[in-house]
Amino acid sequence: MSAFAMSSLRLGATAWRGASRRSVRCCSARVEITRDVVEKTAKLASLQLSDEEVGRITPELQNIVGFVEQINAVDVSGVEPTLRVEDLWNVLREDQPAIFPAQDEMLEEAPQLESDYVRVPKILAEAD
Repeated sequence: MSAFAMSSLRLGATAWRGASRRSVRCCSARVEITRDVVEKTAKLASLQLSDEEVGRITPELQNIVGFVEQINAVDVSGVEPTLRVEDLWNVLREDQPAIFPAQDEMLEEAPQLESDYVRVPKILAEAD
């Protein structure tokens, strides 16, 4: 596993336990995205990339890592962690079961019926 992946795992585990962001930030080191890192990551992900694709993706990934490092550099000490930015409230109405008004017309259009149900072809294989 790459150093980047390991630091991400440590970051996630530490943050999950409720550690301060400042203590998490001290554990991460600068990550350099090289051709070798991209090729190894592609191999682990079972991706086949051409030399041209590796050459194009390498600086793009380095830019992404740079943006993440900029975000990590922001001092958030004293800022309350936020899990959600939107207010949570139930927008759903109370369940009111009702008979579908056009059931007969819908069933007339179905290619195959089984009682009052529409029969459809099997699309999933049965487990052995």
